[in-house]
Amino acid sequence: SYTGYGDSFKWTGEFDDPAPLSNNSIRDVSLFCVDPLPHPGVRQYSKELIERELRKFYCGVCNYSTMEGEDSLKGVATGNWGCGVFGGDAQLKFVIQWAAASLAKRPIIHYYRYGERKLAGLDEFIVAV
Repeated sequence: SYTGYGDSFKWTGEFDDPAPLSNNSIRDVSLFCVDPLPHPGVRQYSKELIERELRKFYCGVCNYSTMEGEDSLKGVATGNWGCGVFGGDAQLKFVIQWAAASLAKRPIIHYYRYGERKLAGLDEFIVAV
């Protein structure tokens, strides 16, 4: 369990995970953490920083998926990574995460917007693409 966000993030104790166990008695979920660019401003739109964030997120979603084989690839649940207190552009971060998950051959991405107004038209964008 945890509390906080950004610099105030703190571990608060054990978490009783209700996720099912695999055949090897291991939880059938994986967690990865990737640190975003803090306060990137207009630099976040540069090719260099977009590629940096794409590589970082790709490594996160690819790291454990390749160990299991393509038949067992799971979807990815994510949200406004690098936005909020970090100041990233939610639309750009969504596209970066979608591209990275697609490159890692993840079958689905569950994107949690957390009320981000800039992503109000996200469903229409996905259908159009």
